[in-house]
Amino acid sequence: MKIRIIILIFFSFLLSQAEYQILTTPQNIYELSTHKSSPHLDNNTNYSFSLIQYPADIKMYNFRIKNYNISVLDYGIFEDRLYDILYKTFTAQEILIEYFYNYTIENLKFKFITGLYYSRIYDYSALGINNSFSINFGFNQINSSLELSIENIGYMLKQYTAYNTKVPLKYRFGFNKNFDFFIIGYNFLYSKNNQYYQHILHLELLLSDKVKLRLSNTDYLKDLFIEDNDYNFLSGLGMGISLNLKPIFIDIGYMNLGISGVAYGISVHFMKN
Repeated sequence: MKIRIIILIFFSFLLSQAEYQILTTPQNIYELSTHKSSPHLDNNTNYSFSLIQYPADIKMYNFRIKNYNISVLDYGIFEDRLYDILYKTFTAQEILIEYFYNYTIENLKFKFITGLYYSRIYDYSALGINNSFSINFGFNQINSSLELSIENIGYMLKQYTAYNTKVPLKYRFGFNKNFDFFIIGYNFLYSKNNQYYQHILHLELLLSDKVKLRLSNTDYLKDLFIEDNDYNFLSGLGMGISLNLKPIFIDIGYMNLGISGVAYGISVHFMKN
């Protein structure tokens, strides 16, 4: 009976959720270890592969080939079972296909992302168009940058049901300051649908010309705190290490999700010559 209740909860979550999870879930280790604190990444990757293991055996697969990006969020196999009687099994996945366009004018960098996402659970499915836009202002005199972005400007082509599920529209302000051996940054993220604010701090330490260490935290996961837990301060902590093995870069990282567990994984990047 417990398994069946969990299945019903999972159904109601997906069909009434105000957000499609693949649009807000980190797709690679850089995003995982920094809480997606900078949507304006460099364009030096020729192709890459990422695998992230989330709690409850949920997996994120990401493939990038030049300016094209494909992500698959796999929720796994579910059983509709009552005691020892198996009624049916089913799977649930979300797929996102994107194209990146970058344009630079002196100290201004523009990035436009457009794509399609598809979500399916059992006999229910949804399809939509998604777009994001960011502009990065570089201030070379003070070794800093300021970034503004609008993320997940979407339109639903097909809904799960007659219920109007909204795309998770977000507005972001980011600031990064570069020092000789480290980079520190701050992001302010506002979610239009849920009307919540999120603060993100991230730090990147240049340990050597081949090794970088990243740390980040956010106040968004404070709701996962539980009483009498000496490790509540770890909730929301993201950590990653980047190894420069030219022409290959390897990222390993994790994110603490509080009482939900941890997410961890690896990204392998093959850079342009």
